[in-house]
Amino acid sequence: MINSLKIKKLAAALAVCVAAGTAAGAVIHEDAEAQARLAAMESVAETASVQETPEKPVATAKNVDDIKGTVNILLIGTDEKRTDYDDQGRGDVTLLCSVNAENKTVKLISFERSTGVPWAGHGDIMLTSTYAYGGAELTTESLSKCFGIDVDGYVHVTFEGFSAIIDAMGGIDIYLTAEEAQAVTEDLWYEQSFTEGDCHLDGAAALRYCRLRRIDDNWHRVQRQRNATQAVINKGKTLRIAGIKKLAEVAIPLVDTNLSKKQLASLIFSAPKFAGVQAEQMTVPDRDRVWVYEGAEGSVTGCDRAYESERIRQFLYG
Repeated sequence: MINSLKIKKLAAALAVCVAAGTAAGAVIHEDAEAQARLAAMESVAETASVQETPEKPVATAKNVDDIKGTVNILLIGTDEKRTDYDDQGRGDVTLLCSVNAENKTVKLISFERSTGVPWAGHGDIMLTSTYAYGGAELTTESLSKCFGIDVDGYVHVTFEGFSAIIDAMGGIDIYLTAEEAQAVTEDLWYEQSFTEGDCHLDGAAALRYCRLRRIDDNWHRVQRQRNATQAVINKGKTLRIAGIKKLAEVAIPLVDTNLSKKQLASLIFSAPKFAGVQAEQMTVPDRDRVWVYEGAEGSVTGCDRAYESERIRQFLYG
């Protein structure tokens, strides 16, 4: 029997895989090895530690019938330099992962980092700055209030942590354009070399790919982040017991989450349903309906929040 602490640790490992893109369980197949894999991860959880935050109430669904079976997890990647979470960084990756165990669907929504959101008592700031000023709680609260999103919990990992997790998985495979290949090669100071086509990226290269915007813009960068997420989902299908155990050993200490034990346990045991899923994707706000205005700290991206809220609702729940 897995006690509550072990559930927390085991699920945290799966949750950080969501942050990298496995949607809380693409790594577990519905086959004879499923129980063995869970047991392998449980054995790692015996001695591992996890970054825990106090459990807090989550947003209440506005229409329970609309979202039956759906869990919305906010994935946050930050640029802080240390992995002990003492140094608040910016939330340069803000990605909502919506999973529905009944329909076996995964939906990803990227939020453009410069989107203006209100910060009480200060004015509008970039979404990316909310983590620096109020951590994952302020980021979650900002999205919930601005766009009416029912966020069930968050998963946070630093960029260094993301890179380590990709390495623990054995890297991911992504198609690179000629421009992307050249840029990633340059950003790695030619320690690795890539050309146009299907490429195998280790943690360092995957991080450079996900942060790349100098060849185009932030809108293309969030698409790359979703491409990487799908690549990890695809890679997760191939992991076996040894790979799962290695991934858990690396990932557990790096994850920071406020998901409840009940939510985490639910994700664990519904995990096999998501093996091989092709995620649906969207970016918020709609690039064709934005403007720029002056916020509390400079220019921010404006959008019609009511319009975006409806876009999100239709995308998530139909």
